[in-house]
Amino acid sequence: MSLLLSLLIVTAGAPQVVSGDVSAFFDKVVPEEMAGAGTPGAVVSLVHDGQCIFSKGYGTARRGENVPIDPATTLFRVASLSKVVCAVAVLQLVEQGKLSLTADINRYLTDLRVPGEPPLTLDNLMTHTAGFDERFLGMGAPTPEALVPLGPYLARNLPPRVMAPGRYISYSNHGFALAGHVVECVSGLPFAEYARQKIFAPLGMTHSTFALVPKPDTPLATGYDYYLGKYHEARYDYPETTPASSLAITADDMAKLMRALLENGVADGARILRPESVRTMFERHFSHHPDLPGRAYAFNERYHGAMRLLEHSGLIWGFASILILIPEERTGLFVSGTSDNGRLYHMVGGRFLNRYFPSHSTEPLPAVPEGMAARIASVAGYYRHNRYCRTTFVKFGLLSPRFVPEFLVSVGGEPGTLRLSHTLETGAPEVFHAIGSNCFAAVEKTDKGACVSNQRRMAFEVGDDGYAPPEAIGSEAVGCRKSEPTAYSLQPTASYSHMFIADNAYERIQWYETRLALLCGLAGCAAIFVATLFMWPLQVWRRREGEDESYLLGLVRTFARIVSVLDVLFVAGFAVFLLTLDPLVIGYGPPQALLALLLLPLACLAPSAILALLTLIACLRPNVGQAARLHGTLATAAAWLFLAELYYLNLLGYQ
Repeated sequence: MSLLLSLLIVTAGAPQVVSGDVSAFFDKVVPEEMAGAGTPGAVVSLVHDGQCIFSKGYGTARRGENVPIDPATTLFRVASLSKVVCAVAVLQLVEQGKLSLTADINRYLTDLRVPGEPPLTLDNLMTHTAGFDERFLGMGAPTPEALVPLGPYLARNLPPRVMAPGRYISYSNHGFALAGHVVECVSGLPFAEYARQKIFAPLGMTHSTFALVPKPDTPLATGYDYYLGKYHEARYDYPETTPASSLAITADDMAKLMRALLENGVADGARILRPESVRTMFERHFSHHPDLPGRAYAFNERYHGAMRLLEHSGLIWGFASILILIPEERTGLFVSGTSDNGRLYHMVGGRFLNRYFPSHSTEPLPAVPEGMAARIASVAGYYRHNRYCRTTFVKFGLLSPRFVPEFLVSVGGEPGTLRLSHTLETGAPEVFHAIGSNCFAAVEKTDKGACVSNQRRMAFEVGDDGYAPPEAIGSEAVGCRKSEPTAYSLQPTASYSHMFIADNAYERIQWYETRLALLCGLAGCAAIFVATLFMWPLQVWRRREGEDESYLLGLVRTFARIVSVLDVLFVAGFAVFLLTLDPLVIGYGPPQALLALLLLPLACLAPSAILALLTLIACLRPNVGQAARLHGTLATAAAWLFLAELYYLNLLGYQ
């Protein structure tokens, strides 16, 4: 069915997508959004009804040089869009009977073994439900010579499994890289060569590659970081997770891939997948809740009104990209820009959908069942996104809202509503209205009154073990693979362990694990350490003036100063480390200066223990003044609270 006819049936009066119209649209929208995002260069390609109807570059391939971006030849680094090609490769081998999506992947691996039970499957890897910890350390190499072959790299650096497979979506580059290595083991080809022979060559994607080593004459756009009002050229590094991260592609080549996927695996007579394999790739394979979007293979689901979208974004130093497929409309959009600010693709993609596929919420707020207030109160609390580093010192990223989202859920002011607020961020909280089955939808204001959103929904999971009893959430438990609606079932006495928004999972945390509590604790400890050091000259002066100080009190103050000096040196050194940090350095491995710095908290253990013992003795002595007892108690509490927080953040020694 043509796009126009579909739109006339589904959305009366919607604009028609035609080549001339989209040209005018993108020529207006893309430059506007490039300016807003601080992006010097961009490229867009659009396919519809089996044809590429628009492909164009904007800006220049390199600032200061009059080299236009050519959609046919200019390469863009699209980072995680690599996973789409990886999924195609896996499904090709499934078609040939060489792989099974549900078998233990250890059956196919020849040079490493993935430990743990139950075993992982390709289905887990391609839906990001393998349960791997996040890992950034050592993920990149500064030169192609420093790259480690994928098998040995994964054997040494595969993150531990911290969640049971098939339970939660937690995005993992290493998981998809492992799927790509399965392709290598079964095909006998390095992944970059497999993709070239089996996918790029048949489709005529002559410029696309997973093995780019830039040279002076390489038509690669230059990526930039934009901050403090200036552009900074992003260095080219080499991801170790090649099948998940390393694709360089042109807009025209991406259009060929989109056409093949949207036309049942065929473009210009070349077939890369059978129709049933494309359907398998596009269908939902996992969702946290039947009323929420989930994951296809390599794509996440999103709904624009009633329309189902499949999309994937890509972010790497200097580049941000997105691929949006609308299978029911045979339409695909690719946007990429030469800065790592995702605003460009968010805005261009959003304005495109609103222009050609307008959608408006029309579902009124449902009636609120009796007793809903008590049920909603049971989910109130703090929730943290489950994609973060648990097992390395990079866990300190928890302290930044940019890296790890954290929310506060509270009871709303209206019956049947709750509020969702970012912690440590300003702005009005979002309001969600209960719609049933532990599920809530954002409230949108329209000219017809308040309506519930089809696009922004959340749900909650019951139970510490991650599975809800059937009577708690209806007919489906965690790990849903269906989308049937279910009944109201929030339980006022239940223990809710996770919150889900779209296809993202958030762990429930205690108040003392929140970003605010951790930062306040660290700031309070640092204030006591600094005050102890400032008091030092005063105490020396008073002793010279003849004021007596007991030997015990002198020992307490001496060890309080030792602890304070070591901890202040650590805080100052860590602050300098963060302020001067080149993010790529973390990708290449832990800096030696940081390893030395992490010895300071370990050196605090013994003096902190002695300080605690001396303070206890001083508090038991009747001749010790209240001020001295208070100082010793505060110094001891600060010393051990500081060590406890460093331990929680994996900064107590090297991890």
